[in-house]
Amino acid sequence: MTFCTECGARVEPGRQSCPACGTRLEQSPQSPSPTTRPARGRRTDPLAVLLLGFFTCGIYHIFWCSNRAREINVFLSREAISPTTAALSACCLPVSAYTLYVFGQSLPEMQRSVGIEPRDRSGMLILLGIFLSPAAAMIVQQELNRIWDART
Repeated sequence: MTFCTECGARVEPGRQSCPACGTRLEQSPQSPSPTTRPARGRRTDPLAVLLLGFFTCGIYHIFWCSNRAREINVFLSREAISPTTAALSACCLPVSAYTLYVFGQSLPEMQRSVGIEPRDRSGMLILLGIFLSPAAAMIVQQELNRIWDART
């Protein structure tokens, strides 16, 4: 499975450009290596993730989950979770718990790759995903910010 290094969308072998964002690909799309991966994902204030999740009644959560899924997939050079599935997490409680669990399972691998002591918070994220998903998103964003900061 290969991904666009710009947006994280799946790219079929032999394509000249990304089907999602149109980014022209060099020769043939390849899984991003540590040198071709984006240096970091989008750093976002965790408190803003929490507040926007509440004030938009979950609409921001759709956008946030989809974009973080793309960033995690590109960083790991594999599809940990589909951005579409992640976007559906704002609409369906079991999908929300699953998405946050997968995010929680991906974080330790990402932390190890940048030299941060890994913390597995997937169990806590499932519970928060069921009862208070904006708080779980805030915790995931806080951990992602630590990873992005370590990459620069």
